[in-house]
Amino acid sequence: MHIITAHAPQATRHNILSRSSVPPTRVEEEISALRKSLPVHGSVCLEDVRKAAAGVFDASSFEVKPAVSNLVGTKCFIITSQGEPRHVVAMQANGHDAHVLSGEERIAALSKHTDSHGKTAVDAVLTAARDFVAPLDTGASPRMDYEEACSKTLERMALGAAKIEQVLTDRIKVSGRTNENILFVGCEDFYGGADIALNHCAPVEAAYQAISDYLIPLSQRHPNVTIAAGSIYISSALSEEHRSTCENLTLLQDGQKSKVNMLVNFTANVMPVLRDGRLLALVRKGNHLMFRPDGDGKRTLTQPYVLNRIDRKLPSSGKLLVSNYREDSLDDDLRDGKYQGTCFLGKTLLPGEPECIEAHLLKHFDPIATALTPELESQLFSHEFVVGGEKFLAIICGEFRDTGSDRPSEARLTALPTGEDLDNAVRYDWIVHPSVGGDVDDTLLNTAFHYVHSDFGGMNKALSHAEGVVGRQHQYPPSDDLVSFTYEGFSR
Repeated sequence: MHIITAHAPQATRHNILSRSSVPPTRVEEEISALRKSLPVHGSVCLEDVRKAAAGVFDASSFEVKPAVSNLVGTKCFIITSQGEPRHVVAMQANGHDAHVLSGEERIAALSKHTDSHGKTAVDAVLTAARDFVAPLDTGASPRMDYEEACSKTLERMALGAAKIEQVLTDRIKVSGRTNENILFVGCEDFYGGADIALNHCAPVEAAYQAISDYLIPLSQRHPNVTIAAGSIYISSALSEEHRSTCENLTLLQDGQKSKVNMLVNFTANVMPVLRDGRLLALVRKGNHLMFRPDGDGKRTLTQPYVLNRIDRKLPSSGKLLVSNYREDSLDDDLRDGKYQGTCFLGKTLLPGEPECIEAHLLKHFDPIATALTPELESQLFSHEFVVGGEKFLAIICGEFRDTGSDRPSEARLTALPTGEDLDNAVRYDWIVHPSVGGDVDDTLLNTAFHYVHSDFGGMNKALSHAEGVVGRQHQYPPSDDLVSFTYEGFSR
């Protein structure tokens, strides 16, 4: 996997070393003492780091704070002594594998925290939405065959890529610069995949081909732009083999119960994130699909378990459980003769999707990979990505909300792995939020320095701890279905 990260520049490294009044030998002694004081097993929390620091520094001279780490799936705490950032304790997001950084790792991590609060290299943020709110006009035959749906998907995603390029080109004209470091965020369903036809969202093969054919070249033409390209609804039809093997399989979704073999298709909602011609992530809305087998006839319920992908055959009986369904009308809109509705898979892969990823996307994510392994799958669908040492959390629409079960949503757990506890939350430079609804809640907002909400029209928003951020809407002719905003002042 290719993650764009940043090492501490030589000048910054020199500044850190020259500013410090602590001899290198003393620094190494502190690191050794901290390592001995940290718990060896289990999860390490902020209080554990404070206790370790208390054994090394005078009680009135040190402070421990959560900070932004440089790697996906991790978090860290900064130990400051007498106002000087001194040490970094890094760990997995869940608090495991805690370790005190040393050498170049320590210097690179400290360099992120020696400048002003929330400083970023991003010069401008651009958001954009497409006016796909109106129903798709398919004439007398709203139902499409597979080839027609693929053709329509390629057409729409080519147009969507052209609209992104239009926004980027307009920015260059305004700024007079071609080397600005830009963050672009498109809205949810930027490509109109949810209404390709009555019986299709965007077929997964066509959608992934379009990412490779249109969005990757776009990113190559604009290497200084991080493109969170807006999301698209993708689908795979229920095959006759699926229908014939799942006569007694039930779907529980959005408080409704359906027979799986009477559904139109399986759906998901994904957002590609690109930089310099590379795919950084394919952010995926929702939770994994769960399956609960039928019991033995007694009152005791069987335990559900995660389905990582849907293959050619489905279980013949039992229940499929969708725990985080945040869609408005997919169930009502999707129809094909006697079949109606969909099973929203969230992070579970659609039938045929692994092969489509391997054919069209994997080379842009990891050039040396030949197969989508479980490890690569987890990395590809991460809500986190890193660009230039700045860490991003991407959330699609309402998936951050609680699921109504005893377990938070998977997106929320990414940032808040220990619950609603900001002291031990993962910290971010940016939250990007393509949506057609409201903002994330205050708890999530407080995990990041900057927040960007890309939506239809007036809901576009940028929030920041930086002072002086300004925004403006671009005016396009009424015939153009584009809504775009620019926000500047983050890097001051």
